[in-house]
Amino acid sequence: MDKHEYYKDTLERFSQLSDSEIIDAFNREVGNQGWGSIRAAYLSAIHKEFSRRNFDFSEIGNEQELSFKRKVELVGKQLIPLAS
Repeated sequence: MDKHEYYKDTLERFSQLSDSEIIDAFNREVGNQGWGSIRAAYLSAIHKEFSRRNFDFSEIGNEQELSFKRKVELVGKQLIPLAS
């Protein structure tokens, strides 16, 4: 499976998760140092799903990028970084 197929499959999977489950998926990535095209596709799918759900992620990123430095919690529709 190439990274584009993986991205599409991951988007489909994420679309079926609860808000809590997609936040958990994000939080599991915080602090991970590894990098590769498949991980990039996975993180991009998280970002896309946040946008699709109309989450306000302005405290951890923008439309081009997200920071995976701190775990978050969802308050209403806003992602709030947790204290380190």
